[in-house]
Amino acid sequence: MRIEEQRGRLILCGGILSVDKIEPGQQWIGSSGGVVTVKEVDAFGWVKYWWEEGGAVKEHEKDAFAFQCRYSLIVEPGQTVDQFE
Repeated sequence: MRIEEQRGRLILCGGILSVDKIEPGQQWIGSSGGVVTVKEVDAFGWVKYWWEEGGAVKEHEKDAFAFQCRYSLIVEPGQTVDQFE
């Protein structure tokens, strides 16, 4: 895995995180630049997340693998890949 800058944000890319590393409150960015926030990760590995669109809050869920195929974790300056392995 590595950290890269994309669309003005630092993101974690090049790997798949274990489900226990996906936490409520994390923000993830899609390839189109849309940002979603993790709401919940259930015991079966389903990630529930939300975003705002047109003034409304939208929610969806995907299994952890499919979620990570679509979105990349936004990391803070100073965070390292080691924190997510």
